[in-house]
Amino acid sequence: MRSSSAILPVFHNLGLRSKLGILMAVLGLPIVVLLVLQYQQANKDIAFATSESDGLTYVGEGPMQLLYDVQRHRLLQAAALHGDSTYRAALQESAAAIENDLQRIATLQARFNDWDTESLVQATVAKWDELKKTSESNPDAVLVAHNTLVEQAIIPLIFQIANHSNLYLDPEINTLNTLIGVLSDLVDASEAGSRSAAHAVSVGRSGLLQSDLNRELAPGQIQSAQTARTSMLRWIDAAMESDITFRNAINDLLQASNVEAERLSTRSAAALDTIPGRTSIGEIVDIAGSSIDSNEALFVGAAAVVSKELATRTGDARTSQVLLLGFSAFAFVVAIAVALAVATSITRPIERLAYVADQMSLGQLDVEIDIESKNEIGQLAESLRRMQASLKGAIERLRARKAA
Repeated sequence: MRSSSAILPVFHNLGLRSKLGILMAVLGLPIVVLLVLQYQQANKDIAFATSESDGLTYVGEGPMQLLYDVQRHRLLQAAALHGDSTYRAALQESAAAIENDLQRIATLQARFNDWDTESLVQATVAKWDELKKTSESNPDAVLVAHNTLVEQAIIPLIFQIANHSNLYLDPEINTLNTLIGVLSDLVDASEAGSRSAAHAVSVGRSGLLQSDLNRELAPGQIQSAQTARTSMLRWIDAAMESDITFRNAINDLLQASNVEAERLSTRSAAALDTIPGRTSIGEIVDIAGSSIDSNEALFVGAAAVVSKELATRTGDARTSQVLLLGFSAFAFVVAIAVALAVATSITRPIERLAYVADQMSLGQLDVEIDIESKNEIGQLAESLRRMQASLKGAIERLRARKAA
């Protein structure tokens, strides 16, 4: 209570300009709070979209690229280990590509260190080192090593990034949700197709103890690839119906991917019914390689659409921030200008009337009262004129009486 009673006299004694400034500040406070909240929301939108964009960059340039290179390596090594020496040079190039992928992933991991991917990156490197040490005398062990690398390291890394970069948490971008569906199902479809091709290559050489085992495993991989692709197509169809930009961007890529997947499925299934030794290894490797390439192109195309949408969203949020800052600055300047104008329009004539009153108190009754208005200040000026005229009349009468 004391503080309130102390504040009121202070406020009462403030000048008019100060009171108007305080009034403008109080009236403008809700607007300022609203602008601050909108600015903070724009910051959150920028941070969210940037995180998603970084997640796409990390996934696309890192583990997804590694996944496709490992699938190519698996296929080439299956062909090389089953008697076809023509793939040795390509196999070495594929291994070098994987080494480059691992270096790139290490760089990305350092860049996005707060996403808890370090242990998975280390596991990926360790699994690759184990694969390189696997004896080539056991083709099945080599195939299992590839599968382990993908299942226990690469795929967990992909979805760890997707989780920590908010790629799963944005309900506003339909194509982003679709991309996650594509990401999951395309990985499964591509991986199953690659494995079925590796099994088909293994079946294609006679005299191998592993031939019967691969003949048993291949049909299941073919079926898994078809199931995953069917699920992926449902995601993509939903997005293509609602987003013409997305449809135009990936339609051709999707068709090419479907064609190559069908070719691979048909050729792998045919290899299982072929007499060992008569399967064309080169044909399966070429078809499987084309399928991997088309799957990679489909993911890259879908990611590009979403990345562009996220960039637009970030740009819009930044523009909103700039507009908010500009509007805030403009509103502040206007408020100050209005307060000064109002205060000046009131205080200047009051100061002039105070000066007139002081002069009249000193006997200067001829001082001009040059304020003309119809508001309260004009009324006060008119009262002073009447008082001035009255005082002049009274003095004239006194002088006349004195002269008489």
